[in-house]
Amino acid sequence: MSQRERFLLYVFAGLLTWQAGIFSYAVFICTPDTCPTIGDRYETFVNTSLGAVLGLLAGSNLKQ
Repeated sequence: MSQRERFLLYVFAGLLTWQAGIFSYAVFICTPDTCPTIGDRYETFVNTSLGAVLGLLAGSNLKQ
């Protein structure tokens, strides 16, 4: 495993951890009346950020 792949996997794990923490905090703080679309916003954010990191990881494998 190259240094670039290792770095991208650490970024991937960090994003998952950070997003889980933020989502847990938001669910704890928000009620369905004040934050009705929190699930939709979270899903969009997760798909965008994880798609970017996985795209970089897949692109790093193409050069080898």
